[in-house]
Formats: sequence, C-alpha cells, structure tokens
Amino acid sequence: MSVNRVVPQPDDAGGPAEFLMLLRRLQEWSGLRVSEVEERVWAAGVLVPGGMAGLLGGDVLPSREVVVAFVTACGLVPEDRERWAQAHARISSASAPGANPDTMPIPIGGLQAQPPAAEGDELLVGRPASNMAPPPGATRPTGARHGRHSGREAPAKPEQAAARPRHRKSGGRGGRPGKGAGPGGSGGSKRPLSLLVAAPAFITIAVVGSTLLGAFGGESRHERSGEASGAADRIPPPRPGWYSIMPVTGGEPDGQCLSILPDDHLDPQLARDRCAPDDRYQRVEVAEVQGSDLLQLRAWTTQGHLRCVTLDTVDERAALHMRRCGVDRLQRFRLDPAKRQVKAGQLYRLVPEVTRANGMCVGIDLGATGGAYAIHSACGRTDVDGFLFTPAAAPPSAD
Repeated sequence: MSVNRVVPQPDDAGGPAEFLMLLRRLQEWSGLRVSEVEERVWAAGVLVPGGMAGLLGGDVLPSREVVVAFVTACGLVPEDRERWAQAHARISSASAPGANPDTMPIPIGGLQAQPPAAEGDELLVGRPASNMAPPPGATRPTGARHGRHSGREAPAKPEQAAARPRHRKSGGRGGRPGKGAGPGGSGGSKRPLSLLVAAPAFITIAVVGSTLLGAFGGESRHERSGEASGAADRIPPPRPGWYSIMPVTGGEPDGQCLSILPDDHLDPQLARDRCAPDDRYQRVEVAEVQGSDLLQLRAWTTQGHLRCVTLDTVDERAALHMRRCGVDRLQRFRLDPAKRQVKAGQLYRLVPEVTRANGMCVGIDLGATGGAYAIHSACGRTDVDGFLFTPAAAPPSAD
C-alpha cells in the first residue's frame, strides 16, 4: 500500500537550520531535481549566486525572494506560499541582523544570463545537498570531483633557489669545511663525532625501535596493498537489525546518512541525504541470508514496500536500486572492516559478493551527482572511508 506524503509545514521550523531542512524536504516532496527547481527559480527572475545546491546544503537563511520563488517552483498554492513567507519573516526577525550576500537574489530581468549548470547540482558548499542530479544534457564526469576549490589553480611553489642564499653552505653532518678551513679551523664545519662515543646511542635506538615494531607491528603489507589484515578479518560485522548508516568522508561523520530517494524516473534508489531522526527512509535493516554468511540490506520505499538494495549491474559506476527481495546474487553483500576507525565506532566497507573478487565496493558518487547517490566502485575509489552503523529503532510499517 502507498504512503501519503504530507507537505512539509514551515510552522515546524524554529530556526534557519530547521527551515532549510524543510525546504529540502519540500524539494523531495515536489519530485523535482535540484537543477529543475533552480531553473524554475531562475525563470522567475531570481538567481542565487551560490547555486541552489549550495543554498540547500548550507545553514544560512535565504532571502524572502528566494524562498517565495523556491516554494512556487515546487508547486505550492498561494495560501501555502504565504505561510512559508510568514515563517521566513518570523525566523528572520529572531536571527541576527544583516543579510548574507551569498543568498541575496539577483534580478536578472532582461539579462541574457544562463542558469549556472556547474553550480547547481554539482557544487559542494559545506556539504552536498540531498537528491542532487546533474541538469539534463550535462556531461557527467567520471572521475573528477566537484567542490569549492575545483576551479582554482594551486598556488605556485616558491623557487628553491630563492629560499636560501646562493653561496650559503648547506648544513649537516656530512658538510665539508669551507675553503681554507682545516679540521680545527673556523670555516663553520662541525667536529666529527667519534664512533666510539656514538655507538651506545645507536644501539639504544635500534633496540627501542625493534621493540616498538614488534609491539605495534608497523605497516603491514596488507595495508599497503589494500587487503584486509588478519586482525581486521576477526572484527565481526554488525548484527542483524535496523541501523542508521552514515557514509564517513574525511575521517569523521558529517551528518549525512544513507537514504532511499527517488531517481529521475521516481524509482527508489540508494542515496545519501542529510540525517533526520524521524525519517523512516533512512532506516536500513541488515538481514542474514539463510544458509550463508552473506547479508541483505532492506529498507522501506516511498511506495510502502519493503525492498532490498540491489546492484543494477556488475559494471563499475552502476547504481543501486530497491528491488523485490529474493535469491538475486546482486542483492548479496558482505560488511568487511575498514582500515579506519572513528570515535563513534568501527567503519565497514559495503562489498557486493558478486564482484568481491574483483575488488569492488559500494561508494558515493561525489563526481557526477555531488554525493547524492551510491554507486558500484573500486574499493580504492569509493570516495568514503567506510560506513558507520548505528543501531536504530525499526521504522513503522506502511499503513
């Protein structure tokens, strides 16, 4: 049975962050991509300099003109638009004074401007916005990342010759004395250290180093090659149950969770979205496959069905959609311990069993979709450090 999707209510917002969260939910409710909403806002004569994706991915309250154009683009009737405008006025008056120039609308009237395709769905401002897809006709990059620094040139390195006077003698134990200076002269050279005096120090360093290497193991060849070490293999995967799963990028969780979002054809797809405690589509069940040590990942779709995460194909960069659970090999996964740990717990790699021997994992597509959707990727190019599994209550079943 289908689930009625209620229109987000602006009266629930108590501050700028909650207001922006409701704007993101309104965009999802509308069924429009971020780029489509941005095109409609631009057609209404309002242009957001940072791009709609940057606005939705940030935490700064936009101007009233942007809000009205946004809710109009999402298809709200005039009465509902007025409610959003009133909520915006209420939050604006309670916030610190002063307008943010990055969110001020620019009237484009008769200017022959074009909506910023590269700044729409693919611009990362703070963190990626939810449900971002590239605008129609745009070329999807296969490897490049898009971010705030993608268009900047790296600062030129100063020349090595300028860092040191041309005739300055390089230091170090092995430096030879300057011209005319003997071993005991004042040419700036240091007196050679006697090997008999240095021998005890060298022996002590060697003993301590070998002891530490034996205690901590140093860098194993498994870590250099990307393979799981024997100790990591002994870390058990999460037990069967419901979880909130966070893709960790950059060493620590950033408030993003795996979620079930509609793709361009409104089919439920495994994606990434801002974590919301009451979002039932961000609850994923880890279920054992009977008679094996493999796992299935199940979640509710917006159509009210409990479905399994399924790899579209075995090709690299294939998407993952929600399909009817069964004996499909593309629905079998393993959770292998990742090399890194965070303060919140152990990270795991999500590995499809069908391509495990080929070194494939599940990652996040930061290049083409700005981090919105999960893809099939080589384990060394997933754009995530791993996935953090946090136990969560089971979501309510479909009504």
